[in-house]
Amino acid sequence: MVVQGIFPMHPLSTYALSQLSSYLQNRSSLFLVSEYFEKLKNTNIDLDHDLPFIYPEQLLEGDLFTEILSAEESGRQSTQFCLAFNKIVAKHYDNLNVNCLKILRANLLLRILRFKTENREDAIKALYLFTGLDVEMINNALDCLEREFAILGFNEHIGCFDFLENSMGAHDFRVFFKRARANVKLKKDILSDSIIRELAEVIEPVNTKFSSEHKIKTKEWQFEQDMFYVDEISAGYINGLKRDLTEATTPDKPKGKIVWLYTNKNMDYSNIDDVARLASNTNGLPIVFMLLNDKDNKLLNALTDYVALKSFTEQDVNKFSSYYNDMFYEVKRVISDVFESLKGEKVCIDKSGVNVLDARLTVYLANVFEDIYPQVLNFYFDGFENSRGKARSLFYKIVRILFSGKITSNTLQGLGVDGNGRLRNTLSYSAPYSWKCMNDEYIIIEPQNERAMAAYNLIKNKLIEDKYIPYEKLTGELLLAPYGMNDHEVLYLMAVVYANLSYCLRLALNGVQITVGEWLDTVMPYNSRGSLKIDFKKLQATSFIQKNLAGVEARFLQLFRQIEATKDVDEIFALKKILDELLTQEELPEKLTDKYKLLDIKFKDASYVNNKWDNEIESSYSKLEALINNKKSYDIQNGLKEISALENKSIFSCFLIKGFLLKEDKINEVKDLILKFRAVIEPLLQSWINEQRCNKLEDITNFESRMEYFAELLKNAGYEKEAKYALEHIEHEKQKPFLKIKVVHSGIEHLEEEFKNDVDYYGYRKTAKLIEECKNLLKTIREIKPYLANVDEYEENVLSKLTTAKANETRLKEEVDSLEKRLDDISSLDSIRVVVINIKKLKSNDYDEDTEEYLDDLKLHLDNIATQLEKASEKRKNREEFYQAKSEVMQLIKSDIDKLNYDYGRDLMGVIENFFHEVEKELDVKDAEWKKKFIDFDFENADIGSVNGLAYELSDRPTYLKQETISELEVIRKKADAYIAQHKVNSVVEAFRMLNDEQRLICYKLLKDKNLI
Repeated sequence: MVVQGIFPMHPLSTYALSQLSSYLQNRSSLFLVSEYFEKLKNTNIDLDHDLPFIYPEQLLEGDLFTEILSAEESGRQSTQFCLAFNKIVAKHYDNLNVNCLKILRANLLLRILRFKTENREDAIKALYLFTGLDVEMINNALDCLEREFAILGFNEHIGCFDFLENSMGAHDFRVFFKRARANVKLKKDILSDSIIRELAEVIEPVNTKFSSEHKIKTKEWQFEQDMFYVDEISAGYINGLKRDLTEATTPDKPKGKIVWLYTNKNMDYSNIDDVARLASNTNGLPIVFMLLNDKDNKLLNALTDYVALKSFTEQDVNKFSSYYNDMFYEVKRVISDVFESLKGEKVCIDKSGVNVLDARLTVYLANVFEDIYPQVLNFYFDGFENSRGKARSLFYKIVRILFSGKITSNTLQGLGVDGNGRLRNTLSYSAPYSWKCMNDEYIIIEPQNERAMAAYNLIKNKLIEDKYIPYEKLTGELLLAPYGMNDHEVLYLMAVVYANLSYCLRLALNGVQITVGEWLDTVMPYNSRGSLKIDFKKLQATSFIQKNLAGVEARFLQLFRQIEATKDVDEIFALKKILDELLTQEELPEKLTDKYKLLDIKFKDASYVNNKWDNEIESSYSKLEALINNKKSYDIQNGLKEISALENKSIFSCFLIKGFLLKEDKINEVKDLILKFRAVIEPLLQSWINEQRCNKLEDITNFESRMEYFAELLKNAGYEKEAKYALEHIEHEKQKPFLKIKVVHSGIEHLEEEFKNDVDYYGYRKTAKLIEECKNLLKTIREIKPYLANVDEYEENVLSKLTTAKANETRLKEEVDSLEKRLDDISSLDSIRVVVINIKKLKSNDYDEDTEEYLDDLKLHLDNIATQLEKASEKRKNREEFYQAKSEVMQLIKSDIDKLNYDYGRDLMGVIENFFHEVEKELDVKDAEWKKKFIDFDFENADIGSVNGLAYELSDRPTYLKQETISELEVIRKKADAYIAQHKVNSVVEAFRMLNDEQRLICYKLLKDKNLI
C-alpha cells in the first residue's frame, strides 16, 4: 500500500496503522505516532544514503503500544500477544540490546497482524522489512533471544516466532549452574567415577607391541591402569600391588600396572618425592607411575563442573534440558581433552624422581617388559581370554595327549582343524614362531628354539639334581622374571618335558606314585558334558620322580630321539659329533644297534645333501666371478640363466627331495647371491643391447633368433623392460633399408598365403588386419624403392590385395547398416524374430568390439521381447490366462523396451501393443462365432434331442469367451435346463396317465416306499 504524502512513514508502517484501528478507542493512530514525525522533521536527506523511514517496529515504542496493550487487558481484543510481550520485556529489559528490542516489537506486529510466513527464512525476511536491520544483525539478535534468554522460539508448524514467557534460557541456566558449582566440594573418589575413568581412558588395559614382537597370543602382556591422587599412594598400596603382580600368572591377567597420579597447583609437590621413594621398592616388577600434573587446574575446574552438573535433580535437568545436555557434553569433552593433554606430557615418576619419557608411552611400556623379562618365550596359542571357550578345552586335550604319549594320527584327528593348528603353531619344527620341538611325524624332541630350550633345560637340570621334586618347586621359577611364563604355558612346557623323558619319569600325587593315566583323570578330568578342566590345586600337589635320567642307555636314547626328530642338516652333523664323542666314552648298548644302523642312513643322506649344496653354490660363485672379470656376452647370458635358476629355487631341490629342512641362512645366501649377480649385470644390459648389430641381409634371421633368445633370458630373470627394449632393438635394426627388403619379401609371401582363400569368407577383424598389413607393406616398399628390384610389380600386387580387402570391409559394414533398415521395418513378432536371426548371422562376421557389443545388446533385448511375446501367445486359447500373461510380459520386457528406445531410438511399444491387439481381436472373433451358434435358439419349435444337444455344448464352454458372453449363454443354458426338466415331468405324467388303476396304486406304493412322495 502506498499513500501519497505519508513520507517518512514506511509503506508497511502505513499498512500496519490501518490494520490496528480496531485496537484504538476513538483516537487517531497518526496522533499516537506523531512524536516520530517530530524526531525526523529536521533530518537532512543525503541522496547517497538510504532514505530515513519510520519502520513498523518503531510504531510500538510509545503510546500506540499502550493502547494495543489496553485493548488486550480489557478484553476488547482476544489475542494475548501484547500481554506476553509486555511480561517478557519487563523481565529482561535491562539485559536486551536495541536490536533485540526491535526484533521483539517487529515480531509482535507480525503476530497481531497475522502475517503468513511459510518457514524461518520467510519469517526473517519479514523481520528485515519491519525493522530495517540487515540479516546478520537479525540472526545475532535471534541467537540472543532464542538461546541466551529463551524468550522467542520458532514454531515450525505455523512458520513464525512464538513468545515464550516461562521457558528458561541460557542466562537462567548459567545463574543456576554457578550456584550449584559454588556448593561443590571435590572429593578424591571423583577419580573412581566410572564416567571419569572412561573419559580418562584408564578402564581398558594398555596394550604394547611386546606380545606381537615375541609372537605371544595370550593376553597377559598388558598394563592394567589405575588412577589416584598423588598423595593417596602408600607403602601398603605398593606392597599390595607387588603381591597382585607376583600372583598374576594366568593367561588373561595383565602382568603390568600403570598408575596415573593426579596433582594440581593447590597440592604439595613433596608428595611426588614420596612416590619416587616408594617406586624404588618395585624393582623387578612392571609397575609404572605416570604423573598427571594439572598445573593450571584445568582438570580440577572441569571435574568441579562435572560434579556440579551431576548434582542437578531430575527436575532441574528437565527444566534446563537443552542447555544442561550441551554443557554436560562440553564438560565431558574438556575432561577428555585435558586428560589426553596431561597424559601426552609423558611425565614418569621412578626411583630417580620425575622424568619426561623420550618415546611413546606404549614403546616405553614394551621396553619395561623387555628389561624385566629378557627370556620370555613365544607362545602362539590364542583364545585364553574366554575362560569357557573352545581354546582352553583344546589346550587341555593337547596337554593330555603330550603327557599320555599318544601322539598319533587318530588322537590328532580328535583335535580338529583348530586344535591341530594350535599344536603346530606352538610346537612344530616348521612353524615360524614355535618352540620347535615336534617334527612332521609328530615326534617330540627337545626344543630347538633358544629361549624354549633354556626353560626346558632349567626343568631338566632340576630333575637331574633332585630325583623327587614337587611341581611348584620344579616350575615356580619360570613364572617369575626373566621368563614370566603364565601357569598354562608352564604346564604346556612340562608336558613337552614329560613327552621327551617319559621313559625315566614317574608321577606322584600327594606323595603316592600313580600312573600317568590315573594322574590325568585326577588333575584334568572330563566332566559330564565331555569337557576338560584342570584342577590347579591337584597339579600343585603333584611331584615328579626321576629314574636314572643320567644313565648310559638313557643318554643314547635321548640322543637317538633328537637325531630321529630333526630335519636340520647342520643339527644332524652337530648331533653326530656328540654321538661320536659319546661312542668314544661309552660302548653302544647291544639292543640299540639296529637303531644306530637306521641313523647311519640318515647321516649319509645328510652328507649327500650337504655336498650337493656346496657344489651348486660353488658353481654359482664361479659364474659370478667370470661375469665380474670378463663381462662378455657369454658371461652375461650365463649370469641371466643363473639368476633365473636361483629365483626358481631349483638349487634347494636336494633338501626337499630328501625331506630335510631348508633353513633361513641358506635362503638368505641365495638371495644375496642373486643380488650380487644383478649388481654386476644391470649396468651392462643397455649398452650391450645397443652394441648388437645386423650388418648383412643374410644375417637377419640369426640376428633375430639371437636377440629373441636374449630377450627371453631377460624376461625369465625379471627384466621385463629390458626384454621389451631388446625386441624393439630388433625392429630398429630392421629399419635399415637393405634389411627392409627381407621384410617386404616375407610380407608379400604372407599376403599371398592369406589371399589364397576367398577374402569374402574372412571376418571384419581379420579383414581390417589385412588392410593394415597392406598399407604398412606399401609404405615400406615406397621407402626402399632405390634398393628393391621389380618395385612396381610388388606395389601393384599389394594395391590389388588392398582393394580386395577394402571391398570386403565395405560389404561387412553395409551388412551392419542393413540391420538398421530391418529394425525400421519391425512390425510384428515374426519380424522381430527375423531381425534376431539376422543378428546371429552378422555375429559370425567377427566385428570390432564396439559393433559386437552393439549386436549382442540388440539381440539380448529383441530376443527377450520375442520370447516373452511367444509365451503370451501360447495362452491365447484362454482369455483370462492371456490377459494375465500380457500383464506379466509387459513388466518383464519394460526394461528391454526402454533400453531399445533410449539407447537406439527404436520404439517397439506400438508393435507390441498391436501384437496384443491382434490376439484380442482373434479371441473376440472366436467369441462371436461361438455365441452366434446359441443366441437365437428356437426353443418353441425345438425337440428334446436338440435341446439336450444344446445343454451339452453349453456345459463345455471354450475358455476364450468374454464374461458378458458367458453371462448371456448362462441364461440360455438355464432355459435349456428348464426345458429338459419340464419335458421329464411331462413324460412322467404321460406315463402315469397311461397306467390303469391297479398299476397306479402299485406305482404310488413304490413311490411312497422309496420316500419319493
